[in-house]
Amino acid sequence: MIQLTHITKEYRFGEKSQTVLNDISITISEGECVGCFGASGSGKSTLLNIIGLLDSPSGGVVSIAGRDCCRLTDRERAEIRGERIGFVFQSFHLEPRYTVWQNVEVPLLLTNLKSTERAERISQVLAKVGLEVMAKKKASLLSGGEQQRVAIARAIVRNPDIILADEPCGNLDAENKETVMRILKSLSNEGKTVLIVTHDREAVKFCTRILLLKNGKIIDEK
Repeated sequence: MIQLTHITKEYRFGEKSQTVLNDISITISEGECVGCFGASGSGKSTLLNIIGLLDSPSGGVVSIAGRDCCRLTDRERAEIRGERIGFVFQSFHLEPRYTVWQNVEVPLLLTNLKSTERAERISQVLAKVGLEVMAKKKASLLSGGEQQRVAIARAIVRNPDIILADEPCGNLDAENKETVMRILKSLSNEGKTVLIVTHDREAVKFCTRILLLKNGKIIDEK
């Protein structure tokens, strides 16, 4: 599903440069739940952004479902992001004035789905994250754990093949952390490819494979 070959990423500051990713080659198969573990500044988020086609590598090849994404136009990359990739972030990025239902509906407004089809999709994903009874509640009134579950529902409402989660438990207590990680793991059990970048040792225990990242390189795999 995802294949990175000799990926590098450098940032230039005048005559100086900083290497953030150094010769990364990994393959993540369909249905895997992979954790990318490392300290702050190890390159985790940069790696996730490159896989999510939010950023481009300085060198190497990013392949998704056999397609070389480095050769695509910006529009083609945006289409793949919209159709095949769902993003979950530490900070939720919900619209506080919207209800749970309205927040989850936002990605569907960019599609040609009829209102009845949108309603069916939203009901399904809210049930999956256990929030169907809170559909009419404003996002600003939710707990942190509930907001992250809404964010997951929004990420999967277009039925993407790939879920990319950047520190999804960073703002959560232990109980909500476990709930969120169990939801993400269940998505991989359904056949979705899940990549979680984190510095949380408890979170990666739910992953089937762990990549240890340090100074922009994968130094171990478990």
